[in-house]
Amino acid sequence: MPLEVTTGHATNAGPRPQNEDFVGMVTPTGDELARKGVLLAIADGVSGHAGGREAAEYTVRGLLTDYYATPDTWETSVAIDRVLIAINRWVIGQAQVRREVAGMATTLTAFVLRGRRAVFAHIGDTRAYQLRNGVLKRLTVDHVWDRPDMAHVLTRAVGLDRELRVDYGEVDIAPGDRFLLVCDGIWSALSDDEIGRLSSSHSTPQGFADALIAAALSAATQDNASALVADVQAVPDDMLSDVLAAMVNLPVPPLLKSGTIFDGFRVIDILHRNNTNILYRVEEESTARACVLKTIAPERASDAIERRQLAHEEWLARRAVARFFPQVIPVASDRRSALYYVQTWHEGQTLAQALEGGRHFTVPELLAIGIK
Repeated sequence: MPLEVTTGHATNAGPRPQNEDFVGMVTPTGDELARKGVLLAIADGVSGHAGGREAAEYTVRGLLTDYYATPDTWETSVAIDRVLIAINRWVIGQAQVRREVAGMATTLTAFVLRGRRAVFAHIGDTRAYQLRNGVLKRLTVDHVWDRPDMAHVLTRAVGLDRELRVDYGEVDIAPGDRFLLVCDGIWSALSDDEIGRLSSSHSTPQGFADALIAAALSAATQDNASALVADVQAVPDDMLSDVLAAMVNLPVPPLLKSGTIFDGFRVIDILHRNNTNILYRVEEESTARACVLKTIAPERASDAIERRQLAHEEWLARRAVARFFPQVIPVASDRRSALYYVQTWHEGQTLAQALEGGRHFTVPELLAIGIK
């Protein structure tokens, strides 16, 4: 069963002469839904600058278009970040060459709902929420000055600085979840409790989005009001990417000695070790099959980047199904107690080992090896 999501959105200029908000979404189907997911985004152009609306619209449209063109091997947050860095450069460039839009900038908050996980990206003071079982949870922190008289002044935005700093986070998805993106014209006029009550009173995403706009206008909001809502009807079975995302939180195994039994594998010896990784030659107890177990060196256990890279490496290795590549041996989640992955063992020697053993290669032999 694929991910099933219904959406709704609404926007109103409110008391302002023009609407500088922009919302957008892409809801693909089939393979693209499984690979890239549903993308929702909201942006609020910085008021007081002629290019506020332009910055907001370009940022959302650019993200919606370019995210789906990024390689499938990139993690979701990496793909979004690469796209936003390019968009940030464009916005800054426009502000420099066009005097009429000098100072143009925009906030941005976005969701990617994919498989059984939701990744959110955030910069500025638009907000992201998750509603589950009637409980509203705010996922983002406003990037504004921590002073009452400057609470409306942004410290981060697309187009504000050459170095773009975006907050990223990730939550799980369950049927019945409701995800919400709003601009400050909504949350400045309505408390989180009021937003939660409105959600309980409206069963459809469009009804909830319309109700938020109406309530903000009734509460005399002083800004544009925009909302984007997504309701989750169904989630797919565990995807490989979701399983690997959960792997990152597993502990790194201690240094394993020869003869140790670990998760059903008997350690034979250490094949290779460097400052980051350890490869063990192991034997699966149930089948006596020779395998290779790769993990992180215990002294790098707290390195979040190395942990994610190992999980991503397994994801890539599982996709390389060919007779010239070692194949990943799946380990059931209820059996795996630590962060590692297992591959098939192939008897042989490296070229260096062959040369050290006195082996001499002819030119045709070297060509054949290179081709293979």
